[in-house]
Amino acid sequence: MTFSVEVRNSEAIQEEAQTVHLFLGLEDIEMLIASLEAMRDDLPRSNPLTLFSQDWGNGALSTEKVIQDAQITHCLKITKFER
Repeated sequence: MTFSVEVRNSEAIQEEAQTVHLFLGLEDIEMLIASLEAMRDDLPRSNPLTLFSQDWGNGALSTEKVIQDAQITHCLKITKFER
């Protein structure tokens, strides 16, 4: 799974005014859904789902920008929690 996570308005983080964009291809959407379904079903090692850029680890996140003035995120962690 390789996709881009970009933060728009990163300078506005203190004001909580940033926007996060996920850019995924069709195959990446299907793989993300499968990973989230594994998390839902409590499969071993499915929670949290942690994805890194090539610079940080497993290469699951692209460092090619879609939005030229955005900041690239090198780590995306999706965690299931119970309420």
